[in-house]
Amino acid sequence: MDQRHFQLFARGFDLGLKAFALVTIVISLMVGYALLFLNGEVTFSFTAPVFSLFRSYETPSTQLVSNMSAIVGFCSALIDSFLLFRGSQVCARISQGQTPFTTENYRVIKQIAIILLIVSLVEPLVYSLLVTIGMEKGYYIVFGLGYQTFMGILVYLIAEIIHYGSLESGVNE
Repeated sequence: MDQRHFQLFARGFDLGLKAFALVTIVISLMVGYALLFLNGEVTFSFTAPVFSLFRSYETPSTQLVSNMSAIVGFCSALIDSFLLFRGSQVCARISQGQTPFTTENYRVIKQIAIILLIVSLVEPLVYSLLVTIGMEKGYYIVFGLGYQTFMGILVYLIAEIIHYGSLESGVNE
């Protein structure tokens, strides 16, 4: 792929990430609206981590699980849209002819990776805490590793490759 095609590809990816981020914001606002005004007419579900490291709970009510899933999903969608916008900034710089191997791109991609890792570890704990607080008796704890954990590790690896490339090419901004 020559440089011109790569820039066009980066521009398309930039626009796609921004569009997806906007859709994510709209969906999160719809979830917030449903949670506040539809009062149980819509149900939501929380996807537990793929590899559960710890799972112990009493069975909470379906409505409580739905409400807490909506709250966590709303926050998660807002964080995801932020990450998509940050990723689109990298693509925008590349589409303008900058090399991918810059210190700024490294910082942005590393920030995305760290946020993905933090969210993947904190999200199930926050969900568990909210469900436990809402229960009349008992507790609900789920903790493990999900796809975000592995994506965070992969994105962090990509950030380090970009950092290495920026050092090798002598491009430091």
